[in-house]
Amino acid sequence: MTAENAPDEKRKIINKFLIKLTKEQPQMYYATTSEISRSIHTMIKEHTNRLTVE
Repeated sequence: MTAENAPDEKRKIINKFLIKLTKEQPQMYYATTSEISRSIHTMIKEHTNRLTVE
């Protein structure tokens, strides 16, 4: 990942986890932004070693 593509790549990773979160927990549609971001942050931490190095 180059520096110029970094924001796009990060957005793709976050969107991937957001899609997974909303499929697994549909009630998150009604959650606050902070609840959703906390859940996504937790998911990313749990899957850090599975993400590509880029």
